[in-house]
Amino acid sequence: MRPDANSIALRAVRSVLGAAHPLELDVAGQRVTCSASRGAAPAWPAKATGVQTDADGPWPSPVQVSCKWSEGECTLELTCEPSEQPLYSGQLALVTRVGAQQLVYCNVANDVSEATDGTVLAVDASVSGSKRTDTEPIRAALNMSLKKLVQASGLPMLTDSRVEAFKVEVPTGTVSPSAEQAFRRIVHLALLKLDYFDRGNADERGKPLVNIAEVLTGAGVPVSRAHALDDSADEPAPEKKYWAGGFLWGTGSMLKSFLDQRFWQVGWPRSSKEAPARQTWERFDRIRAGDWLAIKGYGGTHDLVIHFVGEVKSIDRETGRVELGALQGPLYKGEAPRGAGAGNWFDTLVPVARPDVIELIFGQKSEELEKPPPIDLPLNLILYGPPGTGKTYRLRQELMPKFERRLVESSPAPVAGESVAELTWFEVVTAVLHQLGGRARTPAIYDHPLVKTKHAAQGIPTLARQIVWGCLQQHTVDTSETVHYRNKAGELIFDKTADGTWHFAARIPDEMQEVIQKLAPSQTVGEVVTDHEFLTFHQAYAYEDFIEGIRPQLGAGEIEGLEDGLRYVLEHGVFKRAVLNALRTAGFAGTIDEFCKLPPAERRKHLDGAPRYAVFIDEINRGNVARVFGELITLLEADKRLGAEHELIVKLPYSRTLFGVPSNLHVIGTMNTADRSVEALDTALRRRFAFEELPPRPDLLDFVIDGQIDPKEMLRAINRRLEKLYDRDHAIGHAFFLPLASEPTLDALKRVFERQVLPLLQEYFFGDWGKIGLVLGPEFVRKRDAGLARLAEFAHDDREALEERVTYELTPVKDLTSLSFRRIYEHVAEDA
Repeated sequence: MRPDANSIALRAVRSVLGAAHPLELDVAGQRVTCSASRGAAPAWPAKATGVQTDADGPWPSPVQVSCKWSEGECTLELTCEPSEQPLYSGQLALVTRVGAQQLVYCNVANDVSEATDGTVLAVDASVSGSKRTDTEPIRAALNMSLKKLVQASGLPMLTDSRVEAFKVEVPTGTVSPSAEQAFRRIVHLALLKLDYFDRGNADERGKPLVNIAEVLTGAGVPVSRAHALDDSADEPAPEKKYWAGGFLWGTGSMLKSFLDQRFWQVGWPRSSKEAPARQTWERFDRIRAGDWLAIKGYGGTHDLVIHFVGEVKSIDRETGRVELGALQGPLYKGEAPRGAGAGNWFDTLVPVARPDVIELIFGQKSEELEKPPPIDLPLNLILYGPPGTGKTYRLRQELMPKFERRLVESSPAPVAGESVAELTWFEVVTAVLHQLGGRARTPAIYDHPLVKTKHAAQGIPTLARQIVWGCLQQHTVDTSETVHYRNKAGELIFDKTADGTWHFAARIPDEMQEVIQKLAPSQTVGEVVTDHEFLTFHQAYAYEDFIEGIRPQLGAGEIEGLEDGLRYVLEHGVFKRAVLNALRTAGFAGTIDEFCKLPPAERRKHLDGAPRYAVFIDEINRGNVARVFGELITLLEADKRLGAEHELIVKLPYSRTLFGVPSNLHVIGTMNTADRSVEALDTALRRRFAFEELPPRPDLLDFVIDGQIDPKEMLRAINRRLEKLYDRDHAIGHAFFLPLASEPTLDALKRVFERQVLPLLQEYFFGDWGKIGLVLGPEFVRKRDAGLARLAEFAHDDREALEERVTYELTPVKDLTSLSFRRIYEHVAEDA
């Protein structure tokens, strides 16, 4: 824990308590009015460590919040106090109570304990409705109902069981988005949890905010058990974690003892100073009763064998032993999961956190995979930071899944805009006529969603009615007595009756069957729908690529009036296609122009509560943003979106059609702060985006490399020096070193330095390699032998000064040793 963590936490908590103010909240459908008052300043707690009156000011005064709703009321108390939990003893937390019952607990000091300066960290609070005394069906019903309440409340969810109370900047202790907003979130969460945690005193408050008995009976718990629920005040059960532990102690095996006696134990004494021992004990101290632990074997060609899976029943902190209750189910044997977040299976004790790995080893399917939590992101967001801090990884692994939906039984399959755009008009019209039962009049065909989607995706001024009519006539059989069209081409399968009904007069070609099946409406349960686009900006990227532009096209004309051969067509850019797809997720199948011509109330009706769509732009600062976005600069603002209060609609210069940005479309980008083109980012665009910094995270390098090399400390030392010599925007990210978790060898570390770290530093200090030596030390950079670079005999005024100039060269990476890397961050004697 950093020595000033409690001091930082004290400033943050004092800020939140000092921002207490009257407010009104919608809690579970009831209006709650809250007033706030401050109590007397308390004496300094004896257990507070790392803080003192002279340096950190007085202890924050507690805040009482009087809450009233229809036929009910309560008083909450918000205080700053040291933690009583053994693992976090002395760390400062922000605690919210009703009477003696704890409702919201934010361990601020623990959240900032490992943070480096300049980091902005989220302080979270638990969402849980269960008690240790609750039986399993009741616990499940309580947890599920409370999670649904909190998710529907608009509070920012970090996971399906954690809420972001606020963010803290280190080391200033500044609270964001604001101290007032943090106070509001904490009170809101406390009131949502009130009737779950303090059920015994519910009658004294009057009408409950949440009727727990109704929640339980609605979830299938018998009425008698729901009303007879034990209401004793107790702490919520901690969130279950998953672990995998090895069985080798030195050269011996403990597997038989572990399996026979159903326990697992750390093989090192607590006093051991070895890095693997320290790492194992640090992880062991995070194990809690109720966690699941697998006993694993690892070796061969990345083979993983699970010998036993059990629930932790009791823990002996002194000996490092946990007693296990056996869990039933198949035991995994096969290739070990790999990749970011999978864990280093060579470690003695491995935390298992990635949902797919939990499912593989423990058979537990993550709810988050089945039903992502509500999207709580700014409409316009840019993730920024130095290279290698996981910006693109965050897009792909964390943000993109938020815009993926699994179809449920009642959900019709959405119209796939990209797949329809790639089809010919003949294929679309054939599929539509087939869906209409093989017989339909022309209006039913051109009003079909597939035709509207195709027309909207193609973006041509010709009316859909005209295109459909021309296509039907072009592919009419020669024997037709009602259609007299000369320029027939391709497959001839349609005909029209005297009353204007089109039908199939010939067999549908075999190659069309796949298209018909592809476009058939379905209700496939579990099918994943992707609601996002991804692109990367570059210097040549233009408005025509992003919005719309005129492009040459070579091919046979399939629309009446368009000639064969080369022609120029208006094509949608990536962003315009994304707008179309966002409108389709909102249930509108027409063009953007048609949507903009709807009455405002009709537009809002479509967009209110519509599924979200996203455009992900990697390296957003590498494009000429002003040229690429054009008139979108203003349309991106939240209150200027279609469906918003001050919506704006413009006319595009090429197509002369109406255009706006819908309120269900997110624009999310990444920005490398070390890129020289960063200054090109348009100021107007900066004002319209929220920015989230992704700094280097050395704490993620939770492993040891051969030779006792600690990558966590090495990266911290490198970045502290880079910040001093250059600036914090030119740090080095943790992502360069994460692959070493699965191959923690000296040779692998050398490859990372040779191929990534050293070239990056050479770019940072172009022309001044001596500064690389100031970052890495003398074993990485050495002076060139002056005798090998003697200047020619020429009468130059500055010859003598130039002759004395020092030049540097990099030490060949193959010559470096483990000591070379350790000396980056610690003093190591030559004979160590």
